[in-house]
Order: sequence, then structure tokens, then C-alpha cells
Amino acid sequence: MGKPTVDDVLVGSKSEPPTSIALNAALDSLVVKTRSASDAQRSKARRRNLWLVPTVAAGALALTAGAVLFTPNFDPDVRIPIEYVTDTDVTVSCTYALRVGSVIGGENPELREWVLAQDWTGVGQRIYDDAIAHPFVPTEDTPAEDGWTTELVDSVSWFDAMDRQIIGQIPADLTGFGDEISGASDCTGQLH
Repeated sequence: MGKPTVDDVLVGSKSEPPTSIALNAALDSLVVKTRSASDAQRSKARRRNLWLVPTVAAGALALTAGAVLFTPNFDPDVRIPIEYVTDTDVTVSCTYALRVGSVIGGENPELREWVLAQDWTGVGQRIYDDAIAHPFVPTEDTPAEDGWTTELVDSVSWFDAMDRQIIGQIPADLTGFGDEISGASDCTGQLH
């Protein structure tokens, strides 16, 4: 039997969260990006696998109404305060909580230590600036259930930037096969 696919590993964790336009759009975007990244990764020899898809999906769940999605089984390792000022001088404050784990069991204490040791000061403004500089641009490969509203595009832009500014900062040598960072947020992705 060959290596399990991501679908094989995640099939047991299937849940039925409430859906929304923003959630569906974020997950559609994630699927497209994951496929592209997977194709590029296969072409490189012996690249280490980084399984952060559940993290992004959990972060995308926060799009469902801006509610904090802490479940009884979610015990975050760190709660990152997110604060930023928009181009219309609106001050936004919210939280992004992370937990380090593994989809195949075991622990990664080095990765957990790295997450805990970071100074997250200013990350909210960096996320905002990144979202403004690199806005999400819908394509026919990223359909939205009821169309792309400005708020939805802003929200996806913000959550993509949050992924780049937080998850994307993790050194590749700290991650191993099956490592997972779960996240939950009460941020809405307001850009204006």
C-alpha cells in the first residue's frame, strides 16, 4: 500500500461546520493553492512535507461570522493579539489562537517552542499591510456561491495574508511529516 493521501488522512476528521459564502470561497481558494503547491512540491526531490492545510481551513472557519471558534477540544498553545488600523482610520482588534499538534500522533516540541517564543507584536498591522499589497483576485477557478462581494474579497485577502505572516514564518526545518498547526480566530478580515 502506498503513502496515504491528504484525503485519506483527513477523512476521519470530517465535520459539518456551518457554511457561508466566505468559508466556501476561502476553502475553494485553499484547494486551488494546495493543488498548485502539491504539483510544484512533487517536482522537487526529497522536499519535506508540511501539513498545514488543517490550519488554514480552521482559520478560514473564522470567516463564518467572525465568531471565536474554540471547541471543547481546542486548547491553544498561544493566543496572538491582532491589532491594526485600516486606511480609513478604523482600529481593529481580534485574536488568532494556535495549537501545535500532529495528524498522525506524537508531538513536535521544537515547533511548539518556536510558536510560543515569537514576539507577535505588530503582526496585525503586518497582516493588514500584506493584504492591501497582495489582494486576492478571484478567477473562474475560485467560484463564490453568491458572487464575489468587496467584503468577501477583502476577507479572503486578509486571511491569505494572515497565513503568510504567521504560518508562513515557520522555519521549514521545524516541521515534519504530519505536523499540524490548528487555528481559530474571531477576526473578520476588515480592510476598510
